[in-house]
Amino acid sequence: MPIERIPILIFLMNLVTFTLVMRWFIWPRLVRRGRAEALIPLVAFHWIRTLGVLAALPGMTGEFHDHEWAVHIAIGDAVTVALAWFAVGALRARHRAAVAMVWLFNIVGLLDIANAGRNALAESIPLHSVGAQVIVVAFGPPALIVTHIAIFVLLLRREPADRADAKGGIDHPLPPASSWARCCYREFNHPARTRAMQARWARGNTGTRSSGRFPT
Repeated sequence: MPIERIPILIFLMNLVTFTLVMRWFIWPRLVRRGRAEALIPLVAFHWIRTLGVLAALPGMTGEFHDHEWAVHIAIGDAVTVALAWFAVGALRARHRAAVAMVWLFNIVGLLDIANAGRNALAESIPLHSVGAQVIVVAFGPPALIVTHIAIFVLLLRREPADRADAKGGIDHPLPPASSWARCCYREFNHPARTRAMQARWARGNTGTRSSGRFPT
């Protein structure tokens, strides 16, 4: 195999690797969370795309540092990182436009990767030396593509009626971090259990007023 094709092979191997990591280890935990809580880490992961901005620096992409391909990578990644900042902030604030901002970020981010790949193939970039940027190209895009697809799947999932906010389609506030606190959160935040507890307390208070005993 020509040495110039090794980065392409590594790219494909990493694409398979990150797909398996997402499917076996990350996705099973994400689907147990509400949509907003699951989207936050996936969108925040794209903050690492600041590495793509380095493509415009001399020495990072070899002879292509001032080339249109490198400039497009730098601009596209900078815009995507900014959109990811706003999307994560909106998700954490439970803003009603949060889901729309995630859609915008995800579409722009995936189009940026597709545009970079198209330009690279059109100008035969994989067959030339691109300096240290080859490490970013071989490892970054596979992980970004997998997380983009996962975000699309989460956005298209139907949220249970008792977990979505009626106005903005955003989940209830994030549960506490510890497993014990999260268990208590699920126990007391469930609407059906809340109504049952209210009914029990109402019956107990009635019995207390009539018999003078503390409700059990």
